[in-house]
Amino acid sequence: MKKAILFDLDGTLWDSGDTVLPAWNRVLAEVQVRPLLTKEELDSFMGLGPQDLADKFLPMLDSPEERLALFTRCFDAEVEAIRKNGARLYDGVLEMLTALKERGCFLAVVSNCKDGYIQAFLDYYELHHLFPDFESAGATGLTKGENIALVLSRNGFTTEEALYVGDTIWDMEASMKAGVDFLHAAYGFGSVPEGTPAVSCPREIPAKV
Repeated sequence: MKKAILFDLDGTLWDSGDTVLPAWNRVLAEVQVRPLLTKEELDSFMGLGPQDLADKFLPMLDSPEERLALFTRCFDAEVEAIRKNGARLYDGVLEMLTALKERGCFLAVVSNCKDGYIQAFLDYYELHHLFPDFESAGATGLTKGENIALVLSRNGFTTEEALYVGDTIWDMEASMKAGVDFLHAAYGFGSVPEGTPAVSCPREIPAKV
């Protein structure tokens, strides 16, 4: 049976914080509506959808629309920085993806990011040949669970043929809503209930599939 392996991005395939943090802080220094972000704050936002992230990141602004508009400025700066500088892939990610592809697995990325972020990741590392599909909350306006189901449906996979790999409790909940198995990337930013199937590094993922 062919298997579909869907991945979260931040905290699962890479850590973009060292690229994203200076980009966001350049925008914040211009508008001066809140203190500059720390890496710990940024990590705590990973996994949230665009509006939820904007609301948590910018509670001092009056309306959700204002928060999302400023977040979008930060996002545009972040994508520009990623396209220029990339970000830190976790050790063993390229080998893991190649091994899964050679075994005939279908690979995709499903993230709560805005549209353009996954493309910047795939473009910088030239990974389009490994990922025939991807989806984001920013592109569809759907939840992560709905986007997981969408990617599976349009590529002809059932939920029983799929596995979602992510690092946060929100990833686990999205998997449950989509009805697919979940594998915790315990090396990432988040934690999940004890006993959840997990890996301590990307190189362990093929053995769990």
